[in-house]
Amino acid sequence: MDSLSGTTTPRPPEVKIPREDCSQFFKADSELSISRTRLSIYIGADMQKIISLVLLALVGCGGSSTPVIPPTTGDFVKNNDGVGTARVFGIDFSVRVNSSGASTDDVIHADFVEPEQSSARKRFTLGDDITIQLDSVDESEVRFMFNDQDFGTLNVGDKVVIDDERHVEVNGTPRSPELAE
Repeated sequence: MDSLSGTTTPRPPEVKIPREDCSQFFKADSELSISRTRLSIYIGADMQKIISLVLLALVGCGGSSTPVIPPTTGDFVKNNDGVGTARVFGIDFSVRVNSSGASTDDVIHADFVEPEQSSARKRFTLGDDITIQLDSVDESEVRFMFNDQDFGTLNVGDKVVIDDERHVEVNGTPRSPELAE
């Protein structure tokens, strides 16, 4: 009851939002009621989206909101004195090269709503004849392409060495291209 006019103000219906369906945050019509231990706060429609976003950030939507791509912190590609070195997705590369130069091309799609839909691709060249492409599989594994040949998967922390004859070793074990099926 309103103490000044003596009339009863109707309460809008209470909105209950399941943790796993945050899309309902954005579907309320006029006012949003947030109840916690008998305390009700009524806010206007103008503030609804701001409060909803804050609540969404604080409460979360169930599940992880971190994109499932390998780490990119510390990534680099360089070519010095005939040796190309790189750290990409937490994987170390050492390559004998016959010319100078290095380049990179990165495409990262980070989906915070559906993290499993995230993807990342890093492609880099060393010298004139080395092209390496890594496509994320999940947060710790990538598909490894060397000069357009599929060499299987690598894991964060692996060490890849490519010699003068372009033989590939992963963690000291020789690796050959996978046969297309």
